[in-house]
Amino acid sequence: MAVVKAQDKEKYFGTARTWEYDRMRAAIQSKRLAWGVASGACALAVMSVGAVAMLTPLKTVQPYVIRVDKSSGETQIITALKGPQPRTYDDAVNRYFISQYVRLREGWLNDAARENAYTVILMSDQPESGRYLGSVQSSNRNAPSNIYGEKGYVSIAIRTISFLSPTVAQVRYTKIITFGQNAPVAQNWNAILTFKYTTAPEHEKDRNINPLGFQVVNYRSDPEA
Repeated sequence: MAVVKAQDKEKYFGTARTWEYDRMRAAIQSKRLAWGVASGACALAVMSVGAVAMLTPLKTVQPYVIRVDKSSGETQIITALKGPQPRTYDDAVNRYFISQYVRLREGWLNDAARENAYTVILMSDQPESGRYLGSVQSSNRNAPSNIYGEKGYVSIAIRTISFLSPTVAQVRYTKIITFGQNAPVAQNWNAILTFKYTTAPEHEKDRNINPLGFQVVNYRSDPEA
């Protein structure tokens, strides 16, 4: 058995200590590198979540009304519907035609009287258009032309539109009557009307006015008490 010298023994342990130190240092460096990579990944993840959160409010869905021409099948995007209380497309279309009808039937502007009367007749079925014509003929002393004439002006402000049934609407509106330089006079009225939709008018001019064939079947308006 060979005898290990003290000098060789010390050299052996020194080499072992150096190897163990290098191994521990490499392990520490590897651990630091791993923690650095993990920290960087976490930071990127947090930044990604923040970016998505910031972009989320920008991603919105906007509803649009699409008009379909019943005669030609042509479609047209009209406008985006906005507001605190979303409505169906049918509801928005109904409200539009109802408000137009009441404004034209109850309002008065002498220079536009003939054109407005034509539109009201186009948006009424035959019996109702006959009743309307009787109310605006010059032989009727209560006709707007006899009451307001050339100097009077009546504008209509729609206050509310409520549906008593799918085809019956109640319209509360205000008549603002002006004569010359006199101060305007406001009157509150309440109208009840029944409506339906038929085929689009045959002539292009009429389709431009009433493209969906909106028709008022019965109409009555009374001053509010």
